[in-house]
Amino acid sequence: MYSTRALTLSGPGGIGKTRLALRLLAAIAAEFPDGAWFVELADLRQPDLVISRVAAVLGVSEEPGRPLLETVADVLRRRRLLLALREYAAARLADAGESSRLATRASSSGRPWR
Repeated sequence: MYSTRALTLSGPGGIGKTRLALRLLAAIAAEFPDGAWFVELADLRQPDLVISRVAAVLGVSEEPGRPLLETVADVLRRRRLLLALREYAAARLADAGESSRLATRASSSGRPWR
């Protein structure tokens, strides 16, 4: 887990992927100074709301005249946290550009993700 930047849990519905992810978050949250965060994306019907949902969970507010994507990416670059996205694959397929840009911008600090 400590040497990977992204981990995907996949399988049919109802086998416990979310329970496993929540247990993992609880087990290793103390290793991340800025905490472990769980973002539920399953109920989103508009892909452009993914970034807004992530911002809301992290407590990031919009800055006037600045795209929320940039604000969230800057916050993620400065923090050492674990971010779990439930139903990220569905949201990403619906809006591959926005979600991928967040991941790219958030990791552009040169530090490996933890």
